[in-house]
Order: sequence, then C-alpha cells, then structure tokens
Amino acid sequence: MEQGPGNGLPKISFPTEQEIEAKIKAMELKYKGKRIVSSDSEAVGHSGVVNEKDLPKPYRIVKPRTPVTRDLRPERMNLFLDDKDVVAS
Repeated sequence: MEQGPGNGLPKISFPTEQEIEAKIKAMELKYKGKRIVSSDSEAVGHSGVVNEKDLPKPYRIVKPRTPVTRDLRPERMNLFLDDKDVVAS
C-alpha cells in the first residue's frame, strides 16, 4: 500500500471526474431499466432481470421512500429502484 507524504498513513486516491463519468455511463447501460431480484428465479437470465448476488460489490439498493446515509463512498454503486424493483437510475 502506498503511503502518504511523510506521515506514514496510507495515501488516499480518488478516481478522476472522467473515470467516474465513464463508470456511471457503463453501469447505466448495464442496469438501467432492469429488474433486480434477490433470489434465483426463472426470470434470472432474461435480459431484463439481474440477480442481486451478481451485482458488483460494494453496492447499495435504494427503494422508494427508503432513508439513506449521505456518506461519500465513491467506489460504491447506488441503484435507485422504482416500485416494481426496476432500476430507475
């Protein structure tokens, strides 16, 4: 692990704005409009369904009216679902 300047603490690096934008775009193309299911079902494998266990970690699923913390975790993917468990954004 790389260390910070002279203090012995780990160096913290954040992705660039361009890297963040590219990752957001890629994740939108992959998940937006798809239904998230939390168990194996016949629907998994269908182009419009994703099993929760197949999501990249770390992730957070946010359903309507669900309270969330506002902590900064740039590596975490947030999936905002509608009332039918379809990824809205």
